[in-house]
Amino acid sequence: MREPDGRREKINRAVREAGITERGLTENSTRVLERRYLSKDRQGRVQEDPEGMFRRVSGNLSQAEKRYGEESERERVAEEFYQVMRQLDFLPNSPTLMNAGRELQQLSACFVLPVEDSLDGIFTSVKQTALIHKSGGGTGFSFTRLRPEGDVVGSTGGVASGPVSFISAFDAGTEVVKQGSTRRGANMAILNIDHPDILRFIRVKREAGKLVNFNISVGVTGDFMQRWRRGEDYDLINPRTEESAGSLNAREVFREIVESAWATGDPGLVFLDRINDANPNPQLGRIESTNPCIAGDTLVMTREGPRRADSLVGQAQELLVDGHTHPTGPEGFFSTGVKPVVTIRTRSGRSLTLTADHLVARAVWEPYAQEPRRVWTPAGEIAPGEKISLHDHWEAHLEEETQPGQSSAKEALTPVFNSNSIVIDPRERNPGLYLRGLDEETLRMTQARLAYLGIQSNVVVTAGSNEQELELRGANVVAFALRGSNHRGAERHYLRELAEIVLHSQPEDIHRRPLTDVVESVEPTGEREVYDVQVPGINAFDANGLYVHNCGEQPLLPYESCNLGSVNLARMVRHDGDEPEIDWEKLTRVINTGVRMLDNVIDMNEFPLPEIEEMSRMTRRIGLGIMGWADLLVQLGIRYDSEEALELARELMGFIQEKAHQASAQLAGERGNFPAWEGSIYTAPMRNSAPVTIAPTGTISIIAGASSGIEPLFALSYVRNVMDNTRLVEGNPYFEAVARQEGFHSQELMERVAETGSIENIKEIPEWVRDIFRVSHDISPTWHVLMQAAFQAHTDNAVSKTINMDEGATVEDVQEAYLMAYTQNCKGITVYRDGSKTDQVLSAGAQREEAREGMMKSRERPKVMWGLTERYRTGHGNMYVTMNFDEDNNPFEMFAALGKAGGCDSANLEAVSKLSSLCLRTGVDPGEIIYHLQGITCCPGWDERGQIKSAPDAMAHMLRQWSRSEDGNGAPGATGRIEPGAGRPTILREATRPKCPDCNSPLVFTENCEACSNPGCGWNRCT
Repeated sequence: MREPDGRREKINRAVREAGITERGLTENSTRVLERRYLSKDRQGRVQEDPEGMFRRVSGNLSQAEKRYGEESERERVAEEFYQVMRQLDFLPNSPTLMNAGRELQQLSACFVLPVEDSLDGIFTSVKQTALIHKSGGGTGFSFTRLRPEGDVVGSTGGVASGPVSFISAFDAGTEVVKQGSTRRGANMAILNIDHPDILRFIRVKREAGKLVNFNISVGVTGDFMQRWRRGEDYDLINPRTEESAGSLNAREVFREIVESAWATGDPGLVFLDRINDANPNPQLGRIESTNPCIAGDTLVMTREGPRRADSLVGQAQELLVDGHTHPTGPEGFFSTGVKPVVTIRTRSGRSLTLTADHLVARAVWEPYAQEPRRVWTPAGEIAPGEKISLHDHWEAHLEEETQPGQSSAKEALTPVFNSNSIVIDPRERNPGLYLRGLDEETLRMTQARLAYLGIQSNVVVTAGSNEQELELRGANVVAFALRGSNHRGAERHYLRELAEIVLHSQPEDIHRRPLTDVVESVEPTGEREVYDVQVPGINAFDANGLYVHNCGEQPLLPYESCNLGSVNLARMVRHDGDEPEIDWEKLTRVINTGVRMLDNVIDMNEFPLPEIEEMSRMTRRIGLGIMGWADLLVQLGIRYDSEEALELARELMGFIQEKAHQASAQLAGERGNFPAWEGSIYTAPMRNSAPVTIAPTGTISIIAGASSGIEPLFALSYVRNVMDNTRLVEGNPYFEAVARQEGFHSQELMERVAETGSIENIKEIPEWVRDIFRVSHDISPTWHVLMQAAFQAHTDNAVSKTINMDEGATVEDVQEAYLMAYTQNCKGITVYRDGSKTDQVLSAGAQREEAREGMMKSRERPKVMWGLTERYRTGHGNMYVTMNFDEDNNPFEMFAALGKAGGCDSANLEAVSKLSSLCLRTGVDPGEIIYHLQGITCCPGWDERGQIKSAPDAMAHMLRQWSRSEDGNGAPGATGRIEPGAGRPTILREATRPKCPDCNSPLVFTENCEACSNPGCGWNRCT
């Protein structure tokens, strides 16, 4: 619908006249390419230009065509690859751009490595990690197999140090490996919620400087979330013995998670049930959670009408979802075995038997909302009294014979309603139609056939008996009379008369309302053989009228690799008409080329480990993703945080998923299925397993001149410092184009916008412009989660997105986001509260240098102070550290001395002590001192605190122990532990604002990774 302010026409004209979508590489793009991507000689001199890089990559990847076709075909494909990159329509991941056609030839972005519970296995993985990082890749691990801290070590009779200590070994290895001066390794660590060391893992990043090369996430199960909902305890499991190792309260542990995430941005959550559902290659790896499934006698709504689920096995179907048809996967429904089930019963007499983890859509009304929001919830977690969503097939049947099965449905209903069991109640206060005396199976099928025609009915108990009857009321009586049957004569006359009574007595009932039902009970009902289905795009189907989810996302198996590339949505918009519109034909062409390019990447890749090569070639997993989503919304005049944007996200990603699957199937016809296809979930040809993902695009989005992934715009204007302290104000090209066309552009305005990056509160800018050009911090966390969920519903694998929050967000805000991500069927979630991370900070707008009135001076030392002294054992002998405190019990100064006086060691230690004390008296955050001293290694030693790597490291230990407290007043003697439910915790380095290691610009946290805010730099830890 066209907005009254004509925003789409105005934006279309501004973008077209400015020629934004036809521009080539920007100045920032070229600068990033020169710094990180273009070939250089040993002296660091650039040896190619961007055109040469695109030719190098396209020529190299096209060599794979020789395995399948003629040389002439290779030349055509090489030109196709070159054009799609040169036009910035599609770019492969950074390692491919950097390494294709060069000596390294490692083209993958990320790898999953197993970590076995043995010293040899652990350090084998550390070695493999170093090799991967050297080659330009990132790594992900689950440390859940490692035995907990304090557990026995059978070979030595000693005790285990636990997974957290070994993660530190991986972190240290990452720190010392520099990847050819182009990329530094990034890691993801996961520990399952039931591991005995889970609390230590959750809290580890509250200590400044800990695991700086890792993002961490807790693996959460549906069982844990159910126990959280009920406030119950859950068992901890020792992975060595697989026996209980105690228990914790689910709500207290969840509170620990959200408080740590509030304080530091870590840990995120990974929903294990979701990532393990519908593993495309179950024959290659164990699925650790149950698949969500329904019982075989469930009536599933198809294009031809209701059918039993167990009658649809092994055949593709077209299912009816809210009156619209959606094709299933080629295998249709498939059995997933015999499993425990529960049965949902509703107030209107509906029932559905399914596994407890199967997602059902609850109906939740937001304040002032006209319709409910569907919230995906495991069946076992739905409580009596809650409302659930029903399918509404009304609109698809407004006209006669709109569906092929409509006549057959009427024909099947007519003899049932012509029987003597029909009762018409014409009472004006409660007019209705009842069908009595039917057996259970016929009654349920009749209800389903009516629903197919868009007619809702209730099953009720006949007054004075235990018999059930079918009831139609209100608008459903009218619908049945007009188009629900083939009645003739007197029977039809009575139905028409009843419809007239309804229209006269209850005219409001002819208006369709959101269809919901109230849950009466959810109870275990034994074990049944159960079934599931894939419905690409919509990922839902009609089961006995209820709105239920189908299979979820897929995980990476050990030793699989990510071979990624992203479509630039900013280039998929046509501006040649009055209003902009998506160019679906171009998008299809780019998807086809992208899938072929990524499949060729697998053939041309020099994998860093033979195990990775074997698994990658066996599953041929690729990851076709997107970038430029925020740019596309701006061009279409759509606000990011709007229902219109969510609807478009689902439509667009469903289209991309469908076309990517078709492209992979076409490649399978030319080249064969992926080797592990036999035994996979696929029955139709597929060249690649799980071909669609949404991965981080940080640096390649800068090259493409596009917004990152599916993130909102970060800032509309920023200041870039160049040589001679010149400050250049640069703005978002779409915003500048609109500002110039609408006449409000000025240098003063752009500098003002650069202060925050946002225009939300600049009233002189037209409201419609402020409505469209919204940046990340203008958007509430709820909309961030809803956008992630909209894309996740149509993505085979992962969706990378950060849920950004402003500095004033509370612990409760984080908890709400985490719970919402679970109910919205996200695969996982990462939050970032502005200013929370110790090493990653999101600071919007210009980097402003604060003017100083004079140099900072330290406080004068009182004559008398109180303090304490502790002994540390170091590699140089005993060391004694003294810390004194000021009147507010904050660290004021610290001194250290070795047991043996004199020598260079003592002199150096005295210098470190004096400088540390000077920093404390000057007001430097203790976390800064800890960060720079901690981990310095000389001659390590051990004491009861663990390993002391050096004398400066001991001082960092001391300062960390005595620099914060539970009650937030800085009193010595506290450990910094945050009790569940304690409200907003006090953290050590909340105000820290670290900078980019390359250009000293502020860092941002986006797409689950830290990156430089300066587009001309391009530093990014992950991509």
